[in-house]
Amino acid sequence: MSRIAVASGIGTILAIVSAPARGADVVVYDSTSAQQLVNLMREFGYAGEPQTTAAGRPWIRGQLGANGFWVNLHECDEAWQHCKSVQFAAGFAVKDKPAPQAIDEWNATYRWAHASVDADGDPFLRMDAGVHGVTDDYFTKMFTTWNRMLTMFLRAFVLRPSGPTPPGGSGLVTTTGR
Repeated sequence: MSRIAVASGIGTILAIVSAPARGADVVVYDSTSAQQLVNLMREFGYAGEPQTTAAGRPWIRGQLGANGFWVNLHECDEAWQHCKSVQFAAGFAVKDKPAPQAIDEWNATYRWAHASVDADGDPFLRMDAGVHGVTDDYFTKMFTTWNRMLTMFLRAFVLRPSGPTPPGGSGLVTTTGR
């Protein structure tokens, strides 16, 4: 993760370094890699494992409680070591498919993440975040926002499906992986 150390009070950029710049009043991240983001995720209590697609593109398998999600890296250099944005995503196979109106209402209410349905009509959630020119406080807010959005999404479409809850069940079938 590249960081830019910023002098207190005047906002002057002092240096760009590839290792964490400790001791500076404010630390600004210039970019992130999959492994560096996994390390941050673990600091925030998430389970996270770096993965690689067959084409060599890195991604992260994440876990929040019993719910899996993934993080894709975007705007990266050729080595995938300096990425300037990420996308959190989670999809859930459910028996009771959400109505399009329920998805639209959710999107109008919760602007930080976008709900949709996949080709099978199952609910899917995405949240984009830039990681260029951000501080540790931003990462705290980013993980907090993802946690909040995923929790609200699960309550709306997975744990409490749009249709009636089947007798003896919550409607939850599985969490789909990548």
